[in-house]
Amino acid sequence: MQEAEQLRQAELKRARDAARRRILELIETDPVLAYAQRQLAMARARDDVLAETQRILDGGAEPPSAAPARGRHLGQRLADAFHTAFATWWFVVGQSVFIAVWILINVITWAHFDHYPFLFLNLAFSIWAAYAAPLILMADARAADRDQHREDEQSRQLALILRALERYGPPIQPPLARETGESGQG
Repeated sequence: MQEAEQLRQAELKRARDAARRRILELIETDPVLAYAQRQLAMARARDDVLAETQRILDGGAEPPSAAPARGRHLGQRLADAFHTAFATWWFVVGQSVFIAVWILINVITWAHFDHYPFLFLNLAFSIWAAYAAPLILMADARAADRDQHREDEQSRQLALILRALERYGPPIQPPLARETGESGQG
């Protein structure tokens, strides 16, 4: 029984070897198959390089938004939250409604706690602006830092990919394109 299995394995090996030899003969005699074989070898090599590049990028790099976000203190988180809230239509509409209600209460109703030039409203907005402006500027500075980090990371990734592609030079032209002088690009 074991002997029959060994004979079958040897026969399979001989058949595979014969098939490989026949394929290699065909590749050597047919320029299109030779071209396809070279392209396949280059594609495998490029896949290896791209896989290695991806491994490097996955292992060594953090997402562009993650690195600057690490270690944010309370002031930075508050600045980002205020910046996010100030940059919405809900805030603009809400603030406009607040001003309209303040003026209506002080002009029409019996509760006149802030008479016509609305000094308290002006004071409230001045105080609010004194705190809002630095918070917005801090959030903008953080956004610029995030953008710079993202740009640096993309530049590093692009450099790795370009180095990988430079290893292989220009792609091989198909045999028919070489014979007719065409570049193979339509």
